[in-house]
Amino acid sequence: MSFIERMRVVPHIPPIINQTLKTNLNNKSTSHIAYNKKLNIKRGAFIKSNRKQDKNVLYNITTGETIETKDGIFYEVYPELYIMKECRLLESALRHFI
Repeated sequence: MSFIERMRVVPHIPPIINQTLKTNLNNKSTSHIAYNKKLNIKRGAFIKSNRKQDKNVLYNITTGETIETKDGIFYEVYPELYIMKECRLLESALRHFI
């Protein structure tokens, strides 16, 4: 899926803190959370990152897909990182678009 096609599904709102994860070949990232069949994580869910900005925990937005690596299966996320305040703004904006 190209960047433009992806933005039709999830509009791009750049993070204020300008932190991103390292991307893979399809310009997405792998989260540190291992895939769990019991969890029903869908596209657009916010999950905790293992990074922090000062005292704020940072979050990723999931794509709804998984990535298989040599260490196991992990959730695929968009590379941008957000603080909780930004997540709440994004959630409000996404509700308006969807």
